[in-house]
Amino acid sequence: MSLAVRAVFAGFIREGPAFRRLLAELESHQSWDARAIHAYHEKALARVLRWCADVPYYSGRLAEWGLGSGPALDALARVPLLDKETLRLRNMEFRTRGWRNRFAHEGHTSGTTGKPIRCWRDGRSIVFENAALWRVFRWAGVSLSDRRALLRGDLVVPASRGEPPFWKLATPNQLYLSSYHLAPRHLGAYVEALRRFAPAAIQAYPSSAALVAAWLLECGETLPVKAVLTSSETLLDAQRDAIERAFCAPVIDYYGNAERTAMIARCEKGAYHVLWDYAVTEFLGTGDDGSEIVGTPLENRAMPLLRYRSGDRAERAPRGERCPCGRSFPVCGRPEGRRDLYILTPDGRRIGRMDHIFKGLRHIREAQIVQKAVDRIVLLAVTDPAFGEPERELLLRQTRERVGPGVSVTLEIVEAIPRGPGGKFAAIVSELRGADVAHEEIRP
Repeated sequence: MSLAVRAVFAGFIREGPAFRRLLAELESHQSWDARAIHAYHEKALARVLRWCADVPYYSGRLAEWGLGSGPALDALARVPLLDKETLRLRNMEFRTRGWRNRFAHEGHTSGTTGKPIRCWRDGRSIVFENAALWRVFRWAGVSLSDRRALLRGDLVVPASRGEPPFWKLATPNQLYLSSYHLAPRHLGAYVEALRRFAPAAIQAYPSSAALVAAWLLECGETLPVKAVLTSSETLLDAQRDAIERAFCAPVIDYYGNAERTAMIARCEKGAYHVLWDYAVTEFLGTGDDGSEIVGTPLENRAMPLLRYRSGDRAERAPRGERCPCGRSFPVCGRPEGRRDLYILTPDGRRIGRMDHIFKGLRHIREAQIVQKAVDRIVLLAVTDPAFGEPERELLLRQTRERVGPGVSVTLEIVEAIPRGPGGKFAAIVSELRGADVAHEEIRP
């Protein structure tokens, strides 16, 4: 499906009458008091628990956990935590029996721990997700009719293309730019394309937006917009500062996951808010890097999940702390997810967020990208016995589509992925001399 056709189809599905009704409903929640929020959670969660009666993994456990009787929030507290490995290994047991399964949308994630997981969503949950996002976008005054430039990992042009343009107009209001061609020598052309398009907002990975912002600032230039909307990577302080100065606008950063079990968003006042009407969100445990985000989504009948451990973390805010924006959403610290390095290529491109390469792969337990040299990448993968040649070829092809023909890509099947200090997993490891630095330390 072409980029333009996909954009038009997505717009029709996600921004139709149902979307507008949900957006209006969600925006009405922003001023609710604690009593109204509690009542909403009870009603929405009771519905989710009823759905679980038709979910194979949960149906035999409802009585054991005492679900279906008494307050729903009290019942939820008795449910054991759900980890990623259980969801991955018993994936089909979490799909609701016979509920319009042929209309369910299949998505994938590599996750912070590099373990691909299949995720199923129904049509209403997709529309609900989009309405929740647009509510956040509107915090910065971005409207549905505004022009948006998207720099978010889409395969806009082949990675082998060596000269601009690296962008395409998908609809009159949406310009898609490749995040796989951000070589220093091309950044001026990116900026010129953005100036010609004159977007009101830019949606981007933080690492991609920061590269463009650094070029603007080094040239003593700015490119004013209403807002820069970032997600999918941890937004670092240095990135945010550069982006806001270069684009003369607030960074509206939002956190979510492919399992759709929590949403946290940064408002125009700079505070991160837990969107309580998206999921029942818990912060469990403590540590130097905050508490783990655990979520129970309040939509998605196709695959309801209870108390799902995201593996991501955020600091709890002091109880009762309110944001000057006045919205009813609780405040928390910045969500900490993955902090990947860039992949560097022989032609100077810097490629961030590579988990797209695992799309459609069902039999990889976890994987890591190791850059051995500027022109050589090794993929390490721990696989299930069912992993075979078709998935091997798919993984290699999807990697080569993003890094281009100048980079050798090989796959090694291993028994385990090495961990770094403190036992932490790294999705990308660089063996380039002097290249093992964080995003904010790389400059064009």
